[in-house]
Amino acid sequence: MFLLGSNLFLNILRDDPFDVTNDAALQLLSLYSDNEPIILKAQTNNYGATLCLQFKLGKVKHLYQLHDLNYLIEMVHNPQPVKLGNFFNEIIDPKKMDASSKRWLDFIKKIADAHNLNRWEYSHDTLDRIDISNSIADEINDLLYNGTKLYSGNRLVGYTTDKLSANIKIEENNGSANILVEDFPTSTLIAGTDNYYGYYKGVWIKYDGLTPKYLAQLGLHPGKELRFSKKNVAEFARKVLPKLEKSDYLAITGANELRAILPPEAAFIFKLDYQDNNVLCQAFVQYGKDTYLLNRNFTQTTRREAKRENEVEQLLKQYFADFKNNEYLLSNDNLDHLEQLLDQGIAKLK
Repeated sequence: MFLLGSNLFLNILRDDPFDVTNDAALQLLSLYSDNEPIILKAQTNNYGATLCLQFKLGKVKHLYQLHDLNYLIEMVHNPQPVKLGNFFNEIIDPKKMDASSKRWLDFIKKIADAHNLNRWEYSHDTLDRIDISNSIADEINDLLYNGTKLYSGNRLVGYTTDKLSANIKIEENNGSANILVEDFPTSTLIAGTDNYYGYYKGVWIKYDGLTPKYLAQLGLHPGKELRFSKKNVAEFARKVLPKLEKSDYLAITGANELRAILPPEAAFIFKLDYQDNNVLCQAFVQYGKDTYLLNRNFTQTTRREAKRENEVEQLLKQYFADFKNNEYLLSNDNLDHLEQLLDQGIAKLK
């Protein structure tokens, strides 16, 4: 007496030309005779410089490459047998999948639904791979962190964490400055929405510390060069640079050399007087030993903070309605402005 395995038995039924067993009957026999789980295997692959996911489906010993993930999801929503080869022809039942396969199936559903929303109504493009970037990278990281299996070839992808920082190089150039935010290694770094990730030699890396949102809030973009002329380099050095230096995730070189070439910082001087029913104000700006009328008499040979001087003058004009003989005037009859000057203006001008 010979005992035949269930798979061999089904193959004999299929290959017998006189057998009248139909596919529905074969599916029923397969349902009760085969306890092997359905495997949905995720694998990394590279298309050019882009890391992506591709998937195989089947049983442990026979996995078949999926060339259209939309078709897979369609067969899950409308249960019909999926024939992938000689050793797989059955309904994709999530209940028969292992834990990792179920998670990847849910992941593919979400991606496929989003992909189809952006597709023309009558187009039939296939979805054979999923590129790893933006929010997709964040979702993959969550899956791996929670134990979902991802493969590189036949090897299981590892998971680890590391620290990431950005290098900022400041170069002084005849009173102006070039600021370079050094680019990240794009061949191994992946920008998610929430975090940066790396993939190197079969290991997935989640980077802590520096994030895309954090860099965006600082107004920095890796790989970009910022150029400041003599006109505005002082504004960068005094307003922006101190905030960047407080970051734990930025490594800045050249800051002290930049500060060494800056002109003296602007000091504003206001002299108030009262004559002929008017409050008078003379406004000056001092750079080291040199003093100038506020926002007046600029020359090419003097280095002054024109933008800052203009901002201060605009503040004065909120309270003083006229300007004559190098003096700002506020009539004593203008009670509203006079009250605002006494309550708020003087404090703002200090």
